[in-house]
Amino acid sequence: MKRRTFLISGLQLSAGVAFSASQSGHLLPQLLLNRRVDQLSELERLFINPPSIAKPLTIWHWMNGVISREGITADLEAFKAAGLAGVQHFLVGGSEALIDDPSNMVLNSKWQDLFKFAVDECARLGLEFGTHNSPGWSSTGYKTVRPNQSMQKIVFSETKVQGPQTFKNEILKPQAVLNYYEDIAIYAVKGGEAVRLNEIIELSAYLSGNTLNWQVPEGNWTIVRLGHTTTGKVNGTAPLSGQGLEVDKLQPRPLNKFWEAYPKALIGIAGNQAGKSFKRFEVDSYEQGPQDWSVNFRQDFIKKLGYDPMPLLLTLTGRTVESKDHSARFKYDLKEMVRELFAANYYGEMQRLTHLVPGMELIIEPYATGHDQPFESNNVAAYGDLLMCEFWQKPTPWGWDSVKPTVSGAHTWGKTLVAAEAFTGQPNSAWKVDPYALKSTGDRAFANGVNKLFFHTSAHQPWKNVLPGMTMGQWGTHFGRPQTWWNYGGKEWISYLTRCQYLLQQGLPASDLCYLEYDRVTPPVIAGYECDTIGTDALLTRLSVKDNKLVLPNGVTYEVLVLPDTTKIRPGILQKIGQLVKDGAVVVGPKPKTSPGLQDFPACDNIIRSSADEIWGVDEQADRAYGKGHVYQQPVKDVLNLIGIKPDIDIRNHSGTSPLLWIHRLLPDAQHLYFLSNQEDIAVTSRISFRIKDMLPEFWHAVTGRTEKTMCWQANRGRVEVDLQLPPSGSIFVVFREKTGNRDSVKQLLAPPDSNPLMTLVKEENNQPYLVASENGTYQVEMISGKKRQITVTTLPSPIKLDKDWQLTFHHKQDNPEHIQLTSLVSWTELSGDLKYFSGTATYTKSFQMLTKGLNSSMRWFLDLGTVKNTANIKVNHRLVDLLWAPPFQCDITDFLKSGNNTLEIKVTNLWANRMIGDEQFADDLKWKGKLLAEVPEWVIKGEPRPNSKRKTFTTYKFFDKDSPIMESGLIGRIVLYPVLKKKI
Repeated sequence: MKRRTFLISGLQLSAGVAFSASQSGHLLPQLLLNRRVDQLSELERLFINPPSIAKPLTIWHWMNGVISREGITADLEAFKAAGLAGVQHFLVGGSEALIDDPSNMVLNSKWQDLFKFAVDECARLGLEFGTHNSPGWSSTGYKTVRPNQSMQKIVFSETKVQGPQTFKNEILKPQAVLNYYEDIAIYAVKGGEAVRLNEIIELSAYLSGNTLNWQVPEGNWTIVRLGHTTTGKVNGTAPLSGQGLEVDKLQPRPLNKFWEAYPKALIGIAGNQAGKSFKRFEVDSYEQGPQDWSVNFRQDFIKKLGYDPMPLLLTLTGRTVESKDHSARFKYDLKEMVRELFAANYYGEMQRLTHLVPGMELIIEPYATGHDQPFESNNVAAYGDLLMCEFWQKPTPWGWDSVKPTVSGAHTWGKTLVAAEAFTGQPNSAWKVDPYALKSTGDRAFANGVNKLFFHTSAHQPWKNVLPGMTMGQWGTHFGRPQTWWNYGGKEWISYLTRCQYLLQQGLPASDLCYLEYDRVTPPVIAGYECDTIGTDALLTRLSVKDNKLVLPNGVTYEVLVLPDTTKIRPGILQKIGQLVKDGAVVVGPKPKTSPGLQDFPACDNIIRSSADEIWGVDEQADRAYGKGHVYQQPVKDVLNLIGIKPDIDIRNHSGTSPLLWIHRLLPDAQHLYFLSNQEDIAVTSRISFRIKDMLPEFWHAVTGRTEKTMCWQANRGRVEVDLQLPPSGSIFVVFREKTGNRDSVKQLLAPPDSNPLMTLVKEENNQPYLVASENGTYQVEMISGKKRQITVTTLPSPIKLDKDWQLTFHHKQDNPEHIQLTSLVSWTELSGDLKYFSGTATYTKSFQMLTKGLNSSMRWFLDLGTVKNTANIKVNHRLVDLLWAPPFQCDITDFLKSGNNTLEIKVTNLWANRMIGDEQFADDLKWKGKLLAEVPEWVIKGEPRPNSKRKTFTTYKFFDKDSPIMESGLIGRIVLYPVLKKKI
């Protein structure tokens, strides 16, 4: 007889066709899944019921002052009920919204009352409240910021003169922004675009007003007038009443004045909740472009670098001063000076001010989007109490390049939590995603090191009479009480995220490689190895060597330090690297040759050459010992092989087209935790070899909180191997806590070729393996020790098919329920009339017979719903069984069955897209400007019925038109009730 290999507790143990257990963890009988609470470790107990710190939060956008107290309470109560920890509040308007409430301007009495009410409501509900440091989302601007306190940029003008002559004329004033301008210096240069320092003439003393009085020497001269003006940048995404210039980022005094005007005002409004329920300010992703001057910039530059930047500022006019190399070095120093001041005087000062209130913390997204980044991401990360990255929902790829640098910033600066602005969306995914569609996106973030999600977005809903209501313009995946699935799968999905986050917040990250990077960079992936990036400040102040490993003060360790692909390096950094190697570190990178800047030039280059010769050797060897360590000029993967660092995870025999994503965390007491994610919408199988010796693998299922030891593992050359299959978008935690000892395990299970793969498993109960089988036949079990067993199953009844003859009831929001009879299960989009556009929840009802002999103590019955669009709430005999939100849609209903007639009720919830598209078939009754709602109609404001009763939805952005494709909905295809039998091996 031909045999097939089947999945054992989620593990395929030999080559062949494999099948998985349910992603939702409902496939196996509960008597096999649960242990007494007093038998659980603290890690297990808190995994099942995680603490508040593990819960996600949501970003709560207040749109242009259109706010209501009733809406505040309804929003926050819905967030609390769904299992969120709190909200991060933003004020949005300007370019993102046209509708407005002129009576509710930022910081007027009405606005203050609503802000305080929101903070107090959070306190009442036990929710955390945070807000952005200024109106809008980038970056720090307000109406009180004056041009001389704002971000500054260097501007210049040029006047051509020919000598000899006495020149007494007005010279052109550089272009001012907002009528603000201050001089820096005036220079005269002779000839073309290349000048020598000793040939530049300073003319500042000869200027009075705009008139220059100068005795021009012979020749052709250009008078260059250098000055600074405001960049003119404003927090343009804020409501108009909160818009103003962006504050100067390079000196602390303007920021302190801004702080007094806005953040401190919010602290005052919050009263005794400041530092309690109101606990966070945020600096969102930086989108305000560069700044290259400030009032004290020259003095700061001289103090730091030891030389005067004047008149090298002429390089900013496109000239070469002294030489191309000299000019490039100065521009490097200028860039680094800006970066340092940006970090210390903006982010550092913002953190200092935030900490003036005990209990208050600062969130930083330590990166820029859309413009040049005027700071080093990892250095800025030092000043965030909580670091946040961002990732966007598929199909938009935006934001993912922020994840690795931010995660690394948290790891290298000793921060446990890594937050993310999560599932940010564009219209191409709006109202078309459910928790299952979001799952693989969130899992990707978890596998990349994120462990604290902030949903983007939950726009505040000021009205209770319209759905789906307010949006943040076109942006965001929409979370909250108006969402169809919020009460039908939302809470369950959030529970899954919370359990994942709890585990991923434990212990320390495990990484082999540490990349020194000066900019926001995600290094190339080396299969099987995890890495971090580290910035210059953390390298200089936090990295050391212990037992030939690179180590940080928080206990994070690395095997190898990888240098950037450049031969230019600052002397201080090279000296630090040399010391690390001398102490025993392994470093990979090219031999440095010069310094990139002018600080201590030319002595700096001599230091670089002599230090590099000492470390790398004069002849630039590919592998050179230095002190207790080694430096290599070879590919990183080759170095790992040379020093014997095997992959942390080795994934082989992988059936998918994209690799499994994974992350490894080191738990106390030499325990280990791995998270693995299948990013495909099909089941995939892989053989996983873990760099773990003599420890038992356990499977922890975050959907249910179920934990289980497995009978199925194999020790091989000092590693633990399992063959794992994950369902579509499936994920699992593999935890190692116990030594193997003399424990035997299952090597393979050979099942009859016609058996039902979904029900052919081996489980463990009190160290006793059990076969859970769903088909008649003889099963052969082989143990690692070589012992063999044969188990025969001959008493299973046939599956019960439930495909036909359902009553389907549509629960319309405004109208009476509508009942139809279905002879077969088809998508709602195939129904006649307006039902094809239905959005919301509909109930399927059916009766079926169960024989008494099918309800014996060893028999379990599993309901398989097949294809569900999009979530399913299951009741048997009017008792709630489960709510399923991800495939495979299966659950154990045994304990709810009775002999004789049984009633099955399935509430299915789909998405808003269909109803919104259906509404577009009728005449529009709203006023639009482009796709933005131009004004809120009176009937919405007053809570009255809609004049056009054919339209069911109301939203503030037009996401669809009448020709947009509608989406499959409901139960589709087949429903089967399977029997399974537990037998002792």
